[in-house]
Amino acid sequence: MAAGLCCLSEITGSFSLDGIDGELPNTKWLCGDCTTTHDLPDGKIAVGRSFDTIPAGIKGANQYGICIEHLGNFDAGADAMTPAQIDVIVMLNAALCRKFAIEIDTNGIVYHHWWDIVTGQRTNGSGTVKSCPGTNFFGGNSLQACESNFIPLIKSAMLTYTTI
Repeated sequence: MAAGLCCLSEITGSFSLDGIDGELPNTKWLCGDCTTTHDLPDGKIAVGRSFDTIPAGIKGANQYGICIEHLGNFDAGADAMTPAQIDVIVMLNAALCRKFAIEIDTNGIVYHHWWDIVTGQRTNGSGTVKSCPGTNFFGGNSLQACESNFIPLIKSAMLTYTTI
């Protein structure tokens, strides 16, 4: 999962969006070419590349990936996610896991930070890495933070959201 297109303060203007095949309630999508999906601060979802197209998210991990781009800089002291963005991030991950039978663990859901950008190898945060999805993303960008904070929310969403 790659993250951090820009700081939220840099987002201006509005989007003209259409529905996303009824997969997720109240979500929208937009055509683009940088990643597979973007979650927006207002809780909407924008789809860039087709799910049939290999994303350009994480060197060494794109072949069978779905790349989610979170709009914002979620390093500590930078942007804070809106409540709508928090909800859509969790719901989108749950929906994609259900739709594509992705395991809800740190092998099925991975952070850009866990991959060395030079070697393309998974290092779980060591080496030459980016901070994506951010040092303050659901408690941090470490493997443990994901396992403790983000994965449980996605598992709960699978039980809670009946419209996924």
